[in-house]
Amino acid sequence: MILDGIDKHILESLLINARKKMTDIAKENQVSVTTIKNRIERLKNEQIIVDTALIISPSFLGYPYPVSIGVNMNPNNEGQILTSIGEKARIFGIDHFIGTFDVHVIAYVKTLEDIQEIKKAIQKHKGVNEVKMLVWSKPHFHFENFRL
Repeated sequence: MILDGIDKHILESLLINARKKMTDIAKENQVSVTTIKNRIERLKNEQIIVDTALIISPSFLGYPYPVSIGVNMNPNNEGQILTSIGEKARIFGIDHFIGTFDVHVIAYVKTLEDIQEIKKAIQKHKGVNEVKMLVWSKPHFHFENFRL
């Protein structure tokens, strides 16, 4: 699918504010609201727009420390390792990589001590070759600079 200027503007607008009114997007593009509705529906059907979500600050829920966990391991142990992480953290995302790590997990923990406990628990599993933990100073989700 080829995106034109209106499609790009719709996506950029919704990245910044997913609740932006279609009437405002239509005015900015000098087209009708129906045109914007139809284009958004087409972008959904083409799976360019996958979902909309409410994002709540994990620190509000008692998990103020975001951590990236990279693990090189035997893939048969993945379920057990994710269970170990889930006992002390709230898992935000799991990615499988080709390259540096087999699995990359983004999680939020309650305390800095939890990070070391998670690392030790992962390292106890058979087939784990390496565990790297990176603690974020704070999460950054800035889509204002994301241009199509």
